[in-house]
Amino acid sequence: MNLASSMVELGRLLAAKGRTSEAMKCFSRAIRIDPECASAYQAMGDVLYDSGSYWEAASEYRDSLIVDPANPDALTALGRCYLKIDELADARASFQRALELEPRHTEAQRELASIDRAKAA
Repeated sequence: MNLASSMVELGRLLAAKGRTSEAMKCFSRAIRIDPECASAYQAMGDVLYDSGSYWEAASEYRDSLIVDPANPDALTALGRCYLKIDELADARASFQRALELEPRHTEAQRELASIDRAKAA
């Protein structure tokens, strides 16, 4: 495990304990150490999403996908952000792309089904 990955793991532990400010500093440090550390962007997105900052979270997930475009978890997380900000077409596209990469991704399947149910209602 490299230093950037260690910083991400420390940040996740801090976030789980509710120490989000410190966690975000760890993620930022990981990105400074390794700008290609997709997990740092994704972890920042997770903290922002959990705090209700959906636009900012979406930005971090998009940054993660620039580094690792084949990450179904980041695509699904981005899709959840799009749902929260009522961008249903973008949400659908994110979930569909996640399922192209990982057809059995249960969260992407569930979210896409919920969009289809809402559309049919």
